[in-house]
Amino acid sequence: MLPIVLDNIIFSWQRSGGISTVWGRVIQALAASGMDYRVLEWDGANRNVCRRDLKIPSAKVTRLKAMLPMVARYQGVKWGKQEPFIFHSSYYRFCTNPNAINILTVHDFTYERCSSGLKRAVHHLTKRRAIQRADRVICVSSNTRDDLLHYVPGVNPDKIRVIYNGVDEKFRRLSDHKRFRSGIKPFLLYLGERTGYKNFRIAVETAQLMGIDLKIAGPHLNGRELNWLTRMLDDRYQSLGYVDTCTLNRLLNEAFALIYPSAYEGFGLPIVEAQKAGCPVLALNSSSLPEVMGDETMLVDEPDPKAFTQKACQLYDHQVREHVITQGVKNAERFSWNQMAQQYLDLYREVSQ
Repeated sequence: MLPIVLDNIIFSWQRSGGISTVWGRVIQALAASGMDYRVLEWDGANRNVCRRDLKIPSAKVTRLKAMLPMVARYQGVKWGKQEPFIFHSSYYRFCTNPNAINILTVHDFTYERCSSGLKRAVHHLTKRRAIQRADRVICVSSNTRDDLLHYVPGVNPDKIRVIYNGVDEKFRRLSDHKRFRSGIKPFLLYLGERTGYKNFRIAVETAQLMGIDLKIAGPHLNGRELNWLTRMLDDRYQSLGYVDTCTLNRLLNEAFALIYPSAYEGFGLPIVEAQKAGCPVLALNSSSLPEVMGDETMLVDEPDPKAFTQKACQLYDHQVREHVITQGVKNAERFSWNQMAQQYLDLYREVSQ
């Protein structure tokens, strides 16, 4: 079995997020497997929420200080081992050592789909170069695999593996008194970033049309957002900031529905988290979301608040609601961190042969 070198650059420039969560699970799996591994990272990585939860022995950590992480993320990695080893980067980098077997995880093509200009060009060039240099490429969904073959033509499909992300076991259905009932004031839950393609405005306008509250978890609202929300919803919204897993599970149990109007996702982890907690999900019928969501009952074909409202109102019907919840819980069983980790470890073994 070849030694494995993990590039932890994601921890140095992301405070939290889906990629950090996945990467932390990969490290946990390696530590539990007994495989020979070490990590490369910069000082300051412990500011990342996921990194703080990891207990990596200091002997397995190589500290890098020569370059700012925000610059290094766009460059190849020089690592001086003289024998073959596996190099796996957390964010679109590759090792220039000819003895390295490069593995890359591709999460999405958000910049290619949703950005323009210099930002799009730089990110795409970096990603394309890493994909072309990789010996194996992991995609988090079949949709991401299809995007890869579209945006990076000429890549050998045989070197691509689809490995789905998992979902935390802490997400679960709570007892009835903690779950949504007709007697509880209903609210929609919005989770995550609010950049353009996430279609946050649809969530706000849907809550307005339905006449129910909106709770928002994720980055804190800025002044412009606060003013707009007050005009749209008066006092029927609440900004929760970042919440921990247990708090999020409670919110998902209490919510009328999770509204997820994003136009593009490489995977869409909040969908599975909500389904596992027994929360109906309203999502746009685009990118990887139908693949991950499974049941199509609550998929919305148009990025329009009226269409989301019409779909959401179906959840007031008890039979429809129970069908959506049951199918969601069943669908979430397809995804687990243990299953994902095992597939990563199997791939490491495969390339070691």
